Amino acid sequence: MFGFRGRSSEASSRTESGRQGRTLFREAAIKIDSKMYPILDINEQGFVVENYDGDLVPKQRVYFDLLIQLGEREEVYRTEAVVVRVSEKILVCRFEDQRKDAARAIQALIASRAQHGAKRK
Repeated sequence: MFGFRGRSSEASSRTESGRQGRTLFREAAIKIDSKMYPILDINEQGFVVENYDGDLVPKQRVYFDLLIQLGEREEVYRTEAVVVRVSEKILVCRFEDQRKDAARAIQALIASRAQHGAKRK
């Protein structure tokens, strides 16, 4: 299993229950079968999605659109991953054969979050 680092406590979106959750929805999300899911955490190896209500199972390969917003621009990357775990509306996936441009965008997102975190302290 892999770990995720650098959760952003500032970035949040509304969850289905209407409460405020710690997500990166404004910065990153995935789109599977025309449904959008906010990314709770992401790194070069994989990601965690909250409020997942689909029917994926562990070890299943999934193809989806990864949406990443950096500054004013939003990019969409067609990506594939393998499901690691699904439990209590949380989906954990590991990237497979990730495109170089998508990897660079994820690295830029992580760097951007680190800079914003450093400015707040």
